[in-house]
Amino acid sequence: MARPLRADFDASIQNLNRLLADAKCKASEFVNDKELHRALASQGALAKFSRPSKNIIALSLNTLKRRSDALFAYGFPGLDSERRQAKEAIERELKRAARMGKRTKEALTNENRDLRTEVIECRKELAKLSGALYESIRYGRICAEQSQNPASAIQYEKHINELLARFSLPRQNRGSSE
Repeated sequence: MARPLRADFDASIQNLNRLLADAKCKASEFVNDKELHRALASQGALAKFSRPSKNIIALSLNTLKRRSDALFAYGFPGLDSERRQAKEAIERELKRAARMGKRTKEALTNENRDLRTEVIECRKELAKLSGALYESIRYGRICAEQSQNPASAIQYEKHINELLARFSLPRQNRGSSE
């Protein structure tokens, strides 16, 4: 592989500068980028950072400083300032994300509201299922009585008692005409 040219270094540094600006402005998109987090830790780590997909190559710190001073009006101090600001923005976003998982009054209020809504929906569904169960029990009793077979009626009572016991349903609500 050929040795990188000055133009390659310059393009890499400009791409790095764009990446730092993006990380500073859109920190939430970079929260999970552990490689970038390590690169933002120090000037030397930033120089060693490479991201081929963004055309960013690793450089020596001296090359990064020298070429940044030549490329940007603010020079390397400005690029380092971007690094620190990007690091702070990502750290703020990480802290914000961590706070969202905590038990704040607002979070608990929202969770409570969501759980109440879920309970209401579950109760509605339970009422529908209970109605269907009791209707089935009533229909089963009618069929057992119409069969004119005492064994069917006994078998029906046995199965219904087992079913009601399994679901801990009160005996009086089983749909019988007692």
